[in-house]
Amino acid sequence: MLRPWAATDAPAFLKLVESNREHLGQYMPWALSLSTLQQAEGRIAGCRWAAENDEHYIYGIFAPDPVGEVGIHAPSIYAQVLLPPGTRGSWSMSYWVGSQAQGTGLAYKAAKRLLDAWMDGGVTGQQHSPPKLFIEPGNERSVRLAQRLGYRHDLFSSTPSIEVYFYEGK
Repeated sequence: MLRPWAATDAPAFLKLVESNREHLGQYMPWALSLSTLQQAEGRIAGCRWAAENDEHYIYGIFAPDPVGEVGIHAPSIYAQVLLPPGTRGSWSMSYWVGSQAQGTGLAYKAAKRLLDAWMDGGVTGQQHSPPKLFIEPGNERSVRLAQRLGYRHDLFSSTPSIEVYFYEGK
């Protein structure tokens, strides 16, 4: 199941992050510093605020307990500085699952559901172009999932620190 994080999810979210901190921290620095219930509550509140302000749409992946998350993100200052010039105004998508859900297909199902909803207008009420994916080199699981979703590597926009993937469709 895919749904927005709720305040009541904070304890389970914290437990999920704690049990996957080493893995998540390789690609998501926020996971290294999230260590208290108050921080988990703050992150969830931030996700909800961002959705209300059209900045990010982040959803928990539940089976039935939380196993990861998937999100769509507005272009940001981060993107303006660190990403290749041709991608700086692009919305992007991210996804992750904990080790207990890797290889189960849950990340694919959640990402596909959010991607389809985004393009069909089910997230914001208006249709959108497919978001780009920005994947750190070496993150092979994310690359395989991107390819399965219908994304292809954009050699011209990629840099040594970020690989860019564009939606080609299936």
